[in-house]
Amino acid sequence: MLALYRLGRQADALHAFRRLRRVLADELGVEPMPHLRRLAERILHQDPDLRPERVHPVVPARVAPERPVEAGRHNLPVALTSWIGRERELDEVGRAIATARLLTLTGPGGSGKTRLALRAAAGMLGRFADGV
Repeated sequence: MLALYRLGRQADALHAFRRLRRVLADELGVEPMPHLRRLAERILHQDPDLRPERVHPVVPARVAPERPVEAGRHNLPVALTSWIGRERELDEVGRAIATARLLTLTGPGGSGKTRLALRAAAGMLGRFADGV
């Protein structure tokens, strides 16, 4: 549950708890332990203490780690990896979104569309008072 939540998948984390509760009740006739119930409650209420510590993977010394997203109102997940390259694409997204309300990124699965969109959104946090 905690891993899913820290990946920005709150609904999946809560679904995992509901599934666990159902299996325990159906097969063993018991409820989840209190610490698991408390964790589910904290996930439901987006307890800020559940956010992971910022950990950067080992990357070559010439690559600077990504700076953390500024605190404020947003729902962006924590980036678990450093941003390497793709500056041209990031600039293109920035220019396109400046003139449109909606931007669709397309490409094959695994090509980094979501990561690009999240990086672009993190870079625009200051432009939108209600978050991105």
